[in-house]
Amino acid sequence: MDLHYNDGASCSYDPGAETDVHLYTDHIYEHRPETDFSPDDHALGRLYGETNEVQEWRNWKAELAYWIPRDFEGPVAGPAFPLAPDAKEIAYFYQIFDIQLISYLVRATNRYAQQRRWENPKETKTKWYPVTVAEMKAFIGILIIMGYNKQPHITHYWSTDDDLGNLLVSKTMSRARFKQIMKYLSYSDHPYARPGTEAARGQKEAERQDPLVRVKAVVERINRNSRCARNPGAEIVLDESCIGLKGRKPMKVLTQGRSSSIKSGYQIYSVSDPQNGYIYLDDVWYPNKELAYSEGHLRFHGDNTALQIADGLLRSFYNFNHRVYFDSVAVTAQFLDYLNAHNTYGCGTAKDGLPHDIRVLEPKDMVPGQMVNMQDGPLLVTAWFDRKKWVVMSTVTNPNAKWSSTKRKVRLPDGSVEAKCIPVPLNVKLLQQFTKESEFGEQLRANFGFGKPSRRLHR
Repeated sequence: MDLHYNDGASCSYDPGAETDVHLYTDHIYEHRPETDFSPDDHALGRLYGETNEVQEWRNWKAELAYWIPRDFEGPVAGPAFPLAPDAKEIAYFYQIFDIQLISYLVRATNRYAQQRRWENPKETKTKWYPVTVAEMKAFIGILIIMGYNKQPHITHYWSTDDDLGNLLVSKTMSRARFKQIMKYLSYSDHPYARPGTEAARGQKEAERQDPLVRVKAVVERINRNSRCARNPGAEIVLDESCIGLKGRKPMKVLTQGRSSSIKSGYQIYSVSDPQNGYIYLDDVWYPNKELAYSEGHLRFHGDNTALQIADGLLRSFYNFNHRVYFDSVAVTAQFLDYLNAHNTYGCGTAKDGLPHDIRVLEPKDMVPGQMVNMQDGPLLVTAWFDRKKWVVMSTVTNPNAKWSSTKRKVRLPDGSVEAKCIPVPLNVKLLQQFTKESEFGEQLRANFGFGKPSRRLHR
């Protein structure tokens, strides 16, 4: 019984058939063909390599010229599939966690249970019935409940005490059956290997090379479904975040030097909708990870790993004139040129490759509201001082666009404090607005988890 996803097959599902799990792969939101240019071209060669000679290409000017990005040309934002007027939230959930994915988990779990019980006769003392699609749906639903209905211990969900327990959970599935499914739950087609055998050592080596190897098929499927279930609007946010984790894990990274209170954990890059926090795509980064690219596609080169990951995540959004706002990811002039060549515009804070006049500006020499702009073609770099010095690099606005304003308490020369309106550049205002709106989704995900904390990521 093969558990691999077979892209290109039909979407039919027969729970009684002993055939492969077929997956539907017609993407609802296909990206357009890439812009026709060669990376060897003298004028655009800088897009594909960050070298010391890059700055020689730049022609920064303090005199701003008119330039405006093209209008967004993608589909209308919203669900990419028809919804019935009386449709409930579960209909959208099944677009992301579809029946093919659930049946894949059923087959993987049953196979793992069969092999493990064969290798460990002691486990056959307890009776095992193969899990069904209906049971797997109920099991996933219980995990969702455990994410927002916190109990001290997993067994407390079946408690009959007045101050504990969850009636819906106890009516849906018995505690013994839940723990049995949890024991044999598997996310991959890797066969069971008895500890200490050559097969087990081979699997450990594969996990050292790729810690996500056992869950990769599920992660990729959910990513694909999330991307296809909803059409994005003109604005999207690419964010870097960290899921806190204590202990030793091969994917754990340190967060030294960041403002976050999380010191170490899983490093996540995601593309989300700033209006509602919906995640279209995400990627887990860990040390020594090899970035995968589709064969035949041009890609962004350089030493900046974060921007290489961003290129991979944004590839299906190219050539629709999206506005991408980068949160916690510093952009470079070369990367924004690269996006512009793919009919995509970007805006984010910048640290490297800045014009000399902006690079030498010290915060102590600036006053609140002061701004300095430099332009090179569609690329605008703005240094602005509020409570700190902001340096924003963007291609999303007209350099001559009218700035907005905000109220700040300003200390006057005589020592008194007065509320004044200070100017805010439009590109800074847009970056603050859309990255702040995207934090709403992060707050929801922080309060509504999935399941109970686990010592192991996968089996």
